[in-house]
Amino acid sequence: MGPAEIIGAGLAIGQSLDAVEDWPRRIGAVTATAVDAASRALFLPRNSAPACCCRSAAREHPRGRFRPPHVGTECRRDDH
Repeated sequence: MGPAEIIGAGLAIGQSLDAVEDWPRRIGAVTATAVDAASRALFLPRNSAPACCCRSAAREHPRGRFRPPHVGTECRRDDH
């Protein structure tokens, strides 16, 4: 998407030209710490349910129930 399309899309949904032009700076100012804090505030354990997209992760769990894969575990292409 070129600059003209980006500006046009922003203006079409009611953003000001200043907001469209300032967007890259605002996005660039977002830190990983801020994203982590926002996600922790939004995704509360009582409102969440774990899921996995790989059959191999489900097979590893006793009783065959789904659970998220361990950190560092990657799905193999044949699991999908």
